[in-house]
Amino acid sequence: MTISIEGFADWHELSSGTLAHVYRATELPLDRTVIIKCLKPTLLPDSAFAQPLAREARILAMLNHPNIETLHRFIKTDRTLALVLEHIDGRSLRKALDDRQLVSEEVIAIGFEIARGLAHAHAAGVVHADLKPANVIVGSSGTVKLIDFGIARANSLGVEEVLASRVAGPGLFGTPAYMSPEQLLSDEIDHRSDIYSLGVILYEALAGRLPIDRREARDASSRKRIEPLEHAAQSVPLPLCRIVMRCLEPSPSQRFRSADQVVSELGDLLAALELRDRAPLLSAVGRGAPPVGMARKSDRTRPTWLVPVGLVSAAFFVCGLGATLLARQRTVPASSALPMAPPSAGSMRVTAVPWAEVWIDGERVDVTPIGRPISLSGGVHEVTFRHPKAPVEKRKVEIRPGETVTLNVSMSGIFPPSGSKP
Repeated sequence: MTISIEGFADWHELSSGTLAHVYRATELPLDRTVIIKCLKPTLLPDSAFAQPLAREARILAMLNHPNIETLHRFIKTDRTLALVLEHIDGRSLRKALDDRQLVSEEVIAIGFEIARGLAHAHAAGVVHADLKPANVIVGSSGTVKLIDFGIARANSLGVEEVLASRVAGPGLFGTPAYMSPEQLLSDEIDHRSDIYSLGVILYEALAGRLPIDRREARDASSRKRIEPLEHAAQSVPLPLCRIVMRCLEPSPSQRFRSADQVVSELGDLLAALELRDRAPLLSAVGRGAPPVGMARKSDRTRPTWLVPVGLVSAAFFVCGLGATLLARQRTVPASSALPMAPPSAGSMRVTAVPWAEVWIDGERVDVTPIGRPISLSGGVHEVTFRHPKAPVEKRKVEIRPGETVTLNVSMSGIFPPSGSKP
């Protein structure tokens, strides 16, 4: 049976699952390319089999972040039910890993973006529960997006809503190789289960293989027999290995307490690498291109000592970058600022609700949440906050050497006034 929904043209089927087909189509009259996740025509939109799609739409409507796919529309008629989602020009991380080995800088940048998306979802009470490379899209423009919240858990939804995601049987519960031990053994999971899944993704990206034998994926005890990443991938800097292995702790209490902590730790590595602009690295992954040179602040070129080619270069990579990051980890206090100005400068912490791009003196710095203070030279700076659904917010901030200024901004116009009707 051919799918047809008024207002859309040029349908191309991308995949088919237990309950839904996924298409790429053109939305009219906007002439916008979108992804449509549509209930199979053999299923009724009022049946129990339609509830997981409706629930996914409700969850996506709760989330609004640059690292999470955007729900444009939710369509329900007497004949069908569909989610109209943003189209991301790029490819899945699964495809990227199958094509080539990613370098450490690329993995750090991708992990940083994934962790930021998770931090936003977790703050909204949402656990993805099926985080894996196939559900991460790396865009050709340098974006990273989490997709497919089909079996996500949301604190705001009741027990009946949670059960709705299980009508099609065990195939919907997740992907065993990327699941935490507690998810394999129990229904009771929290945000730390996603952190474990992130650890599996990072380990696979760096080592070129899963941390466990795929044949043991359904055995929770196999999570206690993971080979340390520093042994499985000897060219990976030790600080990065430690971050990944902490994500993979079998006990949730031994992992990072939050995805924000992972953002902070990976942000430290990006700062040590002077990777303020991650877009070129990520764009190469999204386009299927070879790794690009790192965008350094000084000459915008990547030093040859950061390229692990062959055994000699790999050893140099470990001794050089690894030692640098280890020294940073041991000597820099946790509250230290991102190294964007001389050590004698002051610093600034920024927060924005729900999120915003941060520009300082006309230069794009990052997207909130930003895990560390931003170092700035003394004097007055203009800070600009940008969000696609809110007016631009600008602030003048005076920075004094040795002091930290905190700037909190709420992006107006995004949330309806209290007591208003949707």
